[in-house]
Amino acid sequence: MFSLDPTPASGVSMVYEYVSKNWCQSSGGSGQTAWAADTDTGILDEYLIELDTLWRVLNRMGMAYAEEKEEAEQQIELALAGDGGAPKLSLNSSTGTHLIDANNVPDTGIGS
Repeated sequence: MFSLDPTPASGVSMVYEYVSKNWCQSSGGSGQTAWAADTDTGILDEYLIELDTLWRVLNRMGMAYAEEKEEAEQQIELALAGDGGAPKLSLNSSTGTHLIDANNVPDTGIGS
């Protein structure tokens, strides 16, 4: 539940991120937890899915897979490094820098 007080002016956007269990999507863009048709696409990078699937198939078949696994793990690490989110910042930390507190927010005139 979100509660905003006062109600934002028209045209103001509020954005938040979340984690989903849907890792693929239908051709229409609806999130899915499993492939259902040939026209489905991955939300995750399909190249990374391919690399990770390859070494797992080789492993199941009893074949050498160490090089493929290493390549997959390296590519996944590179993708994660480039897609990292910002660190969590406490608005009123008990230690360290206070981003918002009584010392740096005026009592009146906010947003005017």
